[in-house]
Amino acid sequence: RRSSPTTPRASVSDDRTTTDAVDGDGSDGDGDYSDDVVLLKSVTKSYLQGLCRNLNLKVAGTKPELLDRLRSHASETVRIERERRAKERTERSEEIATGFDAGGEVTKHK
Repeated sequence: RRSSPTTPRASVSDDRTTTDAVDGDGSDGDGDYSDDVVLLKSVTKSYLQGLCRNLNLKVAGTKPELLDRLRSHASETVRIERERRAKERTERSEEIATGFDAGGEVTKHK
């Protein structure tokens, strides 16, 4: 449940509890940090380790390290998929422009 824009919200910072006013956009200014605190409190280390294990990632480390490892893996996976799609678009554009596919066959575009 999100806090209203004017509701103060407690956040944990360096083992201290502080109260920060929530920004008008619904964020608390700490961004991912406060979301991480909530997430790390709501999941077990063994759950994060299981996710890492399923993705063939290293399973040793603290909960914040495991979360960081999972996020890095997700970011890398997205980057690779974007590159693959961009390459496919380029190849399709070239096929359309030349009338031939990568194998030298005539395409239906011309």
